[in-house]
Amino acid sequence: MREIGGFVPGFQMNPPADQLDGLAEKQTNFAVELMKKRPKPAVEGPVVKKLASGLYEVRFGLNNDGYLPTATAMARKARSFMPTVVRLSTPVEQIMAGERVNKIFGITGGERSAFRWILRVNDGSDLSIELTNPQLGNQTISFKAEEKS
Repeated sequence: MREIGGFVPGFQMNPPADQLDGLAEKQTNFAVELMKKRPKPAVEGPVVKKLASGLYEVRFGLNNDGYLPTATAMARKARSFMPTVVRLSTPVEQIMAGERVNKIFGITGGERSAFRWILRVNDGSDLSIELTNPQLGNQTISFKAEEKS
């Protein structure tokens, strides 16, 4: 109970006992619906396309299949969290287009972050993309320099 000057010391207000079940059900439903909207980061690819002998295009994507963003607008602005890092294993001198290391400071719900590289590597070379993400964990996605259908 509140009075002029603040709360009454020692006063507590609990709902009537006959309303507890209904309130608990509403709170549970709210929590379940909120969980359904959480961020759902997912990996897409890589897709490898042979452009010429020893020349490949690699496409890779990170999707957020959830409704909520992976980071709030304030967290993005303040950069108060660890970014997602996408790192290609190929030495930088073999990358003709694209950045070897990319940082993502959040993905909005329903959005996609896409990456594209042009690589000059030997046909059949073993390659990998290292993904460091607070929600996905650390992953290494291995693939070969050969066209996938």
